[in-house]
Order: sequence, then C-alpha cells, then structure tokens
Amino acid sequence: MRLQKACVTSTGRWWIDVTVSRCVLCMAGVCLLLTACGDSSVGHVIEDGLDGVDQDLVSFIQGKIDAVRAQEQSSRRRGQLGMAYEANGFHDAAEATYQQAMDLDTSDFRWPYFRAVTLIKLVRLEEALDDLNRALAIDPIYVPAMLVKGELLLDLDRFREAGDVYRQVVELARDQDALAAAKIGQARALLRQDDPGTAAALLNELALQYPHPHVIRLYNTAKRRLGQPVSTSPVASAAVSWPDPRQKQKREYLRGAMGRLLAAEKLMEAGRHDQAIELLEPLVAAAPDDVDLSNNLAAAYLAADRTEEARELLERGLVIDPDVYQSHYNLASVYRGQGEFEQALYHTEQALQLMPTLSVAHRDRIDLLVTLDRSGEEVRRAMEEAEQVGAADSDTLYYLGLYFGAREDWQSTIDYLTRVVDLEPDRGKAHLYLAHGLMNVGLWDASEQALLTAARNGISTDAATSELERLRSMAAQAR
Repeated sequence: MRLQKACVTSTGRWWIDVTVSRCVLCMAGVCLLLTACGDSSVGHVIEDGLDGVDQDLVSFIQGKIDAVRAQEQSSRRRGQLGMAYEANGFHDAAEATYQQAMDLDTSDFRWPYFRAVTLIKLVRLEEALDDLNRALAIDPIYVPAMLVKGELLLDLDRFREAGDVYRQVVELARDQDALAAAKIGQARALLRQDDPGTAAALLNELALQYPHPHVIRLYNTAKRRLGQPVSTSPVASAAVSWPDPRQKQKREYLRGAMGRLLAAEKLMEAGRHDQAIELLEPLVAAAPDDVDLSNNLAAAYLAADRTEEARELLERGLVIDPDVYQSHYNLASVYRGQGEFEQALYHTEQALQLMPTLSVAHRDRIDLLVTLDRSGEEVRRAMEEAEQVGAADSDTLYYLGLYFGAREDWQSTIDYLTRVVDLEPDRGKAHLYLAHGLMNVGLWDASEQALLTAARNGISTDAATSELERLRSMAAQAR
C-alpha cells in the first residue's frame, strides 16, 4: 500500500485514493518527546508517557512502572513495561527498557526480538541486526524473525545474505503468507543483484499460486527489466503480512486513542480493514465531534466498501469543520464511486484549495474533468497545475494522450505521449498511440519508427501499419 504522511493533529487523518483502485492510508506522524534516559543501568526505571492527557494510557503505564519497582530484578516486568511503551508509540523508552530486560535475562527470545523491531522503527539498523541475531541464536527457526532479518539485510544492501535467509525460510515456512513473503524477498534480492531473469521465473510461478498485488507489481518490474511487455492496467498496492504470535502479544498492551490508532494503521496497511474498524468505532463513539477520528474511521469504512457509513461520517464532519481537506477528499471518493461526478469534482477542488500539493487529488480532478467531458482547455489547465506540484505521472500523461486523441487534437496527443515514452521507453501501447498521432499530422517516418518500437514491446501493430500506409498513399495521391 502506498503510505503518505500529513502534519495534522495528534489523532491523525487518513484518506483513500480510488484513482487506481487502491486505498491510500494517511496518518500523521506524532512527535513523542521523551524524558532523558541516559542512565540505562538495570536499576534505573525508565519513565515516559506520564504527562499525557489520556488518563487511561497514563494509568496503564504507571501501573507497569510500579510493577517494575516492586520487582526490579524481574526481566519479565521490564519486558512488559517495554511492550507497553512500544505498543503505544514510545519507541525510545521501549528500546531502552527492552535492553534492561535483556540484561536481566539473556535467554528470553522476546526481548532482543522486540528491541530489534523497535530499533528498526528508530532507523538504527545495524543495532537491530545485532539483536535479531541474538534472538535467532535462542530460537533459530522462528520464521517471522527470519523474515524481519531478510528485510533488514535488504535495507542494508547485503543482498546475498538476504537471499540466503529467505531461502532458509522457504524451507521452514508452513504458513502460506510467510512462504510467499520469503519468495518475494528472494526475488527482491535477485533484482538488487541485477538478476531479473531468475527473479521473473520465481515470481511467475508464485503469481500462479499466490496472485497478491505485491507479487504482480514485482513481477511486472522484473519483466520491464528484461524488456518484456507488461500489462498497463493499474495494480493495487498492498503489503504482504504474515502471522507473528510473539508480536501479537503486544496488542493487549494498547491503551488510549493513540495506541489504538497506531494499531489501526498497521491493520489498514495489512488490508485488515474490518479489524481496524473494530478498534476505531469505540473511539468515535466516545468522541463523536472529533473530526480527525471520524475521518480515520471513514477511510476504514471506504476500504471495507461500507460506503454509506463513510458518507454519513464525512458529511457530519464537514458540518463540524468545513476546512478539513481529508474530509473533502474522502467524500469526493464516495461521490465518485456512486457516479455523482459533479459533486465529486466539487469536493476534489475544495480539497485542493485547502491542500494545493495533494498529488492524488490533482490526478483525480483531471480524471473527473475528462469523465464530465469538460473542455480541453480546462483539462490542460488542470494538468499544468498538477505539474507545478509534481503530480503529473506517466499514467496521467498517457491518459491525456488518449483523451486528446479521441478528440482528434493530434498535436496534444503527440506532446503527451512523447513525454510518456521518454519516461517509460518500453511502454508499447504508448508508442502505438503516438504513432497514430504522428501519422495524422503527416509525420510518416516518425510514425513508422513508433510502430516498430511498439512491436518490439509485444504490441500488435498490423492494423496501425495498414492505416499508416493508407494515409501515406492518400497524401501522395493528393500531391
């Protein structure tokens, strides 16, 4: 899933991108300022989160701190405090507390494993790898930890080692998702080692057994690297997740709105929308006028195809605060899905007035203008505004090339499609339609070259070649 960040209030806001049938989740990053904890000795109890406004969370953490003070040499109590910190977003405090638990008991797999995961969130990757190795020395066949290690090695550009780890997981994994994740990891390592052929073969076999969007996207990447044609149909972005019983233990440590929001974010990323809704609904019921929370729940409803519930929440939210761009954008998505394109355009433009750099809304506006058959000039202006904020991707350029071709505005067709093939030289259909534009303005040789390139990329050009010859012959006779 593509994840975008926005600087909003502490509860965060999410929105859904339906342009390419995928959901896009947006949650605000939250700055958690920690008290100094330079003293990492086991005797020092690390305190954080006690000055928050969420009394449920404050009381929960205070209880865990008190339990540590009652049994200061208990690794279990230290580890549980670390879990409470991590589950609720206090990662620096969690990391230091896990270290204390490790110092007290070097035989418990959980503490180096949980600390490694926390260090990854803090982008302390070499330290995370050390702790993963410590954990796997205790339990060398715990597949979820091996998958985390493979991902970490890829991030550290240690591709061969990552491939070795993933091959071990393929031998050990019994869960379908974990097995698929290992094969995806193998393919990524191969691509990073400039071996797209082996990666493509592996992914082709995997796609037949496990046709997950992530597999299809990676397979298309391998095929492009090999110069092979790929489908131009958009593929949803979604992560592959696998069961991890030990990480799952942290769920019972969630407290307060922020902890539940963090958990809901992860569930949305994994495509578990119904579980995210279960976490969010009680929060909205407790604070019905919190527009941010309502927006988050509406985004989850949209992802779960519960459109009417999303629409009701969003409309109510705009009554409370009409200047929330995510509310406008999400509501535009609802209207668009229901075929109410004028309303969708109105709310998309409202979102852009409030957040002019929202790339996905720029692309949606162009699509809606085309759908509503607005003038070519209006579409061009929308495209120019999108380009000013870097929102004009090759798919949008391609779409406009076809749009202006249907209107027989050949010069605009040529301009847009030329830019597409500059960005994606192997996009065969773009070359094909560019050839149509070129032949219609009498650029015979350029059209012929475009057709040859289209054919090299697996596109049938027989009809277009016949049309080129017909137009060329007519032009010659006219002279």
